[in-house]
Amino acid sequence: MVDYLEKLGVTLREEQTCSRILYGDRNAMFSHIRPPELRQKFNSAMAGTIAHYAENVARSGVKISEHQIEEVAFRVVLYCLFVYNMWRHTYPQHKDHPLRVETKDWRHPQANNECWRYCEKEFGAEYAIYAAALNGMTLDEFSKYEKGQRAFFNR
Repeated sequence: MVDYLEKLGVTLREEQTCSRILYGDRNAMFSHIRPPELRQKFNSAMAGTIAHYAENVARSGVKISEHQIEEVAFRVVLYCLFVYNMWRHTYPQHKDHPLRVETKDWRHPQANNECWRYCEKEFGAEYAIYAAALNGMTLDEFSKYEKGQRAFFNR
């Protein structure tokens, strides 16, 4: 299995009762999980997530590099695993929630928004073309999605 954390240059370190991930503008603490287990969960989630976004991009015909797809996948995986780990230690009913990323997670608005924010930063004014491709949307579908999200956040 590819070690995506190593490939991307992500720092993973142990701190008392947690592991911390540092990469670019991202900094996330994972309570009660040691680095080897977190690395394994992360790499497993990355493999499926990268494949999902790569398939979407291939269908769209838009050119996005492998590294850029990996960076987007990293953001989505980091968000999902962080939230699921937090649930496990905050809510008793979620103590056994698996640390994995599934199809439903890729379709979640937060995953779409992670792609959108990455594309705004990475591609500037042309971001919508790339965000649409990553999310498996047409440009029109993404524009409607973006308009709805902006209306929601600016209410």
